[in-house]
Amino acid sequence: MPDLKPSTDEPVDAMPEVSVIMANYCGEAYLTAALNSVLAQTLRNIEVIVADDASADGSQALIRQFCTRDTRVQLITSEENQGPGAARNKALGRARGRWIAIVDSDDVIHPERLERLILTATCMQADAIADDLVLFTEAGADPNTSLLQSMAAKEAFFVTPEHFVRCNTEGSGLPPIGYLKPIFRHEMISGLRYDEDIRIGEDYEFLLKFLLGGGSYCIVPEALYLYRRHASSVSHRLSEHAVQAMIYSQHATEIQYGPFSTELEELLEQRLVALRRVVQFEHLVSLLKARRIPTAMALVMANLHLLPMLRRSAREHVQGRIKRLRKYQSPEPGLILLSETAPKDQTKRFCREMGLGIAYLYVGVPRYRVPAASMEDHEQSTALRVRLAQQNTKANCTLIAEGLAGMHALHFIPKVARAFVIITDQSEIDRALQWLPMAFAELILCDETRKRLPPAIETLSLGAGFHRVIRPQLKPTFIAAE
Repeated sequence: MPDLKPSTDEPVDAMPEVSVIMANYCGEAYLTAALNSVLAQTLRNIEVIVADDASADGSQALIRQFCTRDTRVQLITSEENQGPGAARNKALGRARGRWIAIVDSDDVIHPERLERLILTATCMQADAIADDLVLFTEAGADPNTSLLQSMAAKEAFFVTPEHFVRCNTEGSGLPPIGYLKPIFRHEMISGLRYDEDIRIGEDYEFLLKFLLGGGSYCIVPEALYLYRRHASSVSHRLSEHAVQAMIYSQHATEIQYGPFSTELEELLEQRLVALRRVVQFEHLVSLLKARRIPTAMALVMANLHLLPMLRRSAREHVQGRIKRLRKYQSPEPGLILLSETAPKDQTKRFCREMGLGIAYLYVGVPRYRVPAASMEDHEQSTALRVRLAQQNTKANCTLIAEGLAGMHALHFIPKVARAFVIITDQSEIDRALQWLPMAFAELILCDETRKRLPPAIETLSLGAGFHRVIRPQLKPTFIAAE
């Protein structure tokens, strides 16, 4: 098993444990959060390769700032926009890590994601591993929203090609696990590349070829990846041309990897039928937008399976408009406390002494568990993480995280204005200090816990028996979000 102990030392020439691949096109608005979250990993021996696909915004200048501040970040540029598949292929060609992690430039990952998933993959001897996604928007997460929620899985499971195709077929009723963001053993994808002719569904196509080539793929129901949904997301924009490209890609995959079992042949054919219906539906939408009503009605009458799709689309459109009109906002407390148990007296006293107030929203969080191969309490932790992602709307709130349990939970809130982590248990200091160079919160110690600090760590007295740990000048140097 590789040594996955978190370290504050940055390797110079050593092979990275993980190469993080990030394709970007005009993602300036979200890049800072995405890169900060990757550079905050407790598994420090990584490289981050950002392949910019000819962005017209300030993405490249922003990425160069990160390259200057952290030598683990690399930038690859393109002269013209070629799509996410081409961008990822360029990054794959440069990757040196033992593992390859895919992270999108508009998403956020938990600081312990790489460490926890690679430990699990190593122990389960998996060639690839992925976790659940918490879906969130700028207005917070929809209630109880994670990709794998409907599966109610309680432990890690392996995915067969048959199960993978079934889940990613429109109308199956199963979660589309092709959206998950895997981590691969490098040697298992050394000869594999993304289909550059498809702009949507390239993740599915890549993973299907990986599975057909004999790769083992494990999914853990723990959600450590925060998937941002916004209006400009490529994966949300279908067109006849894009779906037709997915059909051509599947034909090419069948020729390259076939023949298959009878079950898989039938599932692949079902997916092709579903994709052809999507092409018809997108054509119907284009006719309606062009106000070619008679032609649209004729298409529906000749293909009655379009009626349920049209009703569902209309319902989702109306629901979306209602949400935008209501501009849903939950009550915004000025102070949120994250703690395993009821907040301790020391925490309440800190809030009073620092002028943070005495009225707060208490959010109970599970006991912190050190990264290991076993995964526990998935259902409870996923529900909590969705609830925390909803706090994305509380831009002006102050968050108090108590102990490692609160510190772990804090990172499931995509955007935090001000946060403090209070450590009152001496046994938690070592792990808290491992997070210190990466954490965006201020680390607060009381008199007793301060006595356990190594001599090299400096503190600033805040009075009333509290001390703020002064961050060591270690990379990465975070770039503040606008």
